[in-house]
Amino acid sequence: MTTFKLVSNIYRLIALSLIFTLGIGILISDRARAQHSYNTGSRSAKVAPDLHSGKISARDNDDEGGADDDNRVSVIIQLSGEPSNELINLLKKDGVRVKKLFKKLPMAVVDVPEDLVEILAAFDEVAFISPDKKTESLGHISQTTGSDAVRSQTTTTTTTRTTTYGTSTSTVTTTWTLDGRGVGIAVLDSGIYATHKSFVDPSTGKSRVTYSRDFTGENRTDDPYGHGTHVASIAAGTSSILYGAYTGVAPKADIINLRVLGADGTGRSSSVLDAIEWVLSNHAAYKIRVVNMSLGTS
Repeated sequence: MTTFKLVSNIYRLIALSLIFTLGIGILISDRARAQHSYNTGSRSAKVAPDLHSGKISARDNDDEGGADDDNRVSVIIQLSGEPSNELINLLKKDGVRVKKLFKKLPMAVVDVPEDLVEILAAFDEVAFISPDKKTESLGHISQTTGSDAVRSQTTTTTTTRTTTYGTSTSTVTTTWTLDGRGVGIAVLDSGIYATHKSFVDPSTGKSRVTYSRDFTGENRTDDPYGHGTHVASIAAGTSSILYGAYTGVAPKADIINLRVLGADGTGRSSSVLDAIEWVLSNHAAYKIRVVNMSLGTS
């Protein structure tokens, strides 16, 4: 092979190598841009909306062990896999405090600067980030059942009267409260703790449990098992406990305590039937409009 041909072949190889390298570089660059675009889009989807919008801050969760300054938040990180070394190193940096690593749940509770949340969300093994929000019991029965929404009732009656002197119209508006007043609720259960504060009429100081009878043969009408008292308070508990947090559906109703479950919380179907027959015979005398039976057979 002549020197000229050898040099030509070398130049040709160099050119082909440059073309190949440029092609690979373009592919890598495009893939990197695509990956960056994917991470940016998916990053927002992995952050809880209220946290992502900045609605949650240290002030919202600092009551018990939350973040301790205005630039940090306490978050719950959900993982979809083992944490990478990069994520572990990030969680070790200054300003980050891992408060809890769950053993059975793939989650961690972490105090982080607000501007670090989006960076954490970019890791593939991070599935979701949510704020460590304050939780509280939902004991507001009258609110969750909708009773509060219909408690106050108003009707308007319009009357038109025509005489020889002309026509007159009068309007009368009547407002009343749906609170169970004048209604008896028969509770067929394990008995009732009749003197409990939930059942005492604050205006009279007397219990609204107007009648009690035992159908179990144990010759007692109190509630050693506890279930009947719980049920009766849901139906007709007053607003005297915790500023009305546990007000029942009908706080002014009378309660008829018909004990059909014994001290162990069990009874017989025949006892239930006996109590139902008593209701059919006495409902008018005690104004029973409701019968509650939170029980069943196995």
